[in-house]
Amino acid sequence: MRMALVAVLNPVVALGLLAAVFAFTPSRFVLGLVFGLIFATAVRIYQVSKRPAGRTMSERDDPDLFATLNRLCALADIARPEVVLSEQSQPNSWVMHIPGKPPRLYVTRGLREVLTLEELQAVLGHELAHIANRDALVMTAVGAPAAVMMRVNGGAGLAVIPVAAIGLLSQIGVLILSRYRELTADAGSCAITGRPSALASALLKVSGSLEQIPSKDLRAAAAFNAFNLVAVPPRSALLRSAPSLLARMVATHPPLSARLDALEALERAQHVGTL
Repeated sequence: MRMALVAVLNPVVALGLLAAVFAFTPSRFVLGLVFGLIFATAVRIYQVSKRPAGRTMSERDDPDLFATLNRLCALADIARPEVVLSEQSQPNSWVMHIPGKPPRLYVTRGLREVLTLEELQAVLGHELAHIANRDALVMTAVGAPAAVMMRVNGGAGLAVIPVAAIGLLSQIGVLILSRYRELTADAGSCAITGRPSALASALLKVSGSLEQIPSKDLRAAAAFNAFNLVAVPPRSALLRSAPSLLARMVATHPPLSARLDALEALERAQHVGTL
């Protein structure tokens, strides 16, 4: 219910506030504001349609991965997504789903090398839960108003300031929704695989490995934090020293401790159910 509330109210409130800005903007700035929004929308569409680099894999490339994925897709009753291998050394995975095209599951070489097959199964279950819940499409749609308004500039005069502020406020709602959906995908993985402990182990491994990756190798990865299995930690001293409340507000993922606690609770529930 919380996710549905945020997903519906966030863009509705943002667009309502934008309409109010138009109502109070001097007429000489309205045209500039319109063109600014159109340009920002075009930039957003280009960014969403741009796919990360990677090589589409076949079953011959990684029989174990595809055997696991086929089994999980059958259990989840969803079509198998395209699998793309990213040559990044940082261990991560994510789903890209452009409207009108089949979803693509990205797995980095670093992830494939660091996880056991059982841990990989749990991670694939997490990503399949995202696909089943259409999270990539939902996040793209819900986040569109914020992304567009935060990029408005040009000849709109002082109207740019309230529009950008509305976009920033809306972005906070998008991040809240993102954190909810990550916890839901974790639970979905457990429902598919029946192994919360395997996902917990994978999250710990990935988080620990990310701390060892050089900063230059993480810059490109950070751009997909909203979709990554684990968010790339900030390397900026300013961001690392930010107050904990602010850091939590701008985080795309729940704290690792919160995810592990939820998985531990699911593990206990499973044991109780089998007694």
